[in-house]
Amino acid sequence: MGGLAKREPWLATFWFLGILSLAGIPPLSGFFGKLALLQAGVAQGQYTIVLVGAGVSLLTFFSMLKIWNEVFWKKAYDTDVTTLPRVALPVLLPGAALVLISLAAGIAANTAFAYSDLAGAQLFDIPGYAAAVCGADGCEAAFEAAIK
Repeated sequence: MGGLAKREPWLATFWFLGILSLAGIPPLSGFFGKLALLQAGVAQGQYTIVLVGAGVSLLTFFSMLKIWNEVFWKKAYDTDVTTLPRVALPVLLPGAALVLISLAAGIAANTAFAYSDLAGAQLFDIPGYAAAVCGADGCEAAFEAAIK
């Protein structure tokens, strides 16, 4: 394969944006998850995990870029790409939608992190959780009322 970037520019563009998201390049959604993991690793002093995470990101990017280069950028070897069937719009739209969702999730990552922080704070608030689940009197009172 090769040379499909000229013939299918939208497919090439969405595929490339997918690569960037998978590798964790900003502003796509993959970046913010990897950034949070790397920050947590640094905060915990787990530098091996940070290096492995960053290395995997780079290797993912380069391996996917190699595939993209072979399919979309290089010249076709023995096939005239103009004779190949075009990618139909119903085939292109789902992938395009996923890439656009990834971009939107990356742009709105601050909101997602705010909700994640709130959920994490609630997870560690054991008295608040017990009051929400068992009532203001606590779980012991709810247990006593249940066995009567």
